[in-house]
Amino acid sequence: MITLSNKLRLVKPGVYAHWCPACDKPHQFNEFADDDPEHRGCKFYFNGNWFAPSFGPDMNIESATVPETRCRYYLTRGVLEFRSDSTHALAGQVIPLPDWPVHTRC
Repeated sequence: MITLSNKLRLVKPGVYAHWCPACDKPHQFNEFADDDPEHRGCKFYFNGNWFAPSFGPDMNIESATVPETRCRYYLTRGVLEFRSDSTHALAGQVIPLPDWPVHTRC
C-alpha cells in the first residue's frame, strides 16, 4: 500500500483506501469494474484529489459475517456524509474525512 496523502492510500492501481471512523478500519474504492467479490463489479469515479477526495456513487458496505450491519456514505471533497440507513453510531452525520491513524500497519 502506498501513501498518497494523510487521507488516502493506493492499494493497487485504481484501488484507493481511506480510513472509516465509523467502522474503525479502511474502506476501498475501485475505479475499475472487475470480478473482485468485495466490490461486486462496482466502478467508482475518483476526482484525483489525494487531500480532498471525491468518489461516486455512494459506498454501501454490508457485512457478510454480521447480519444487518451496513456502512453507507458519500465521500465528497474530503467530507464523509453517512447515510441514515447505516447501522453505526455515525449514521446521519457529516464529518471531515479523518487522517489515516498512526496505529495501523496499513
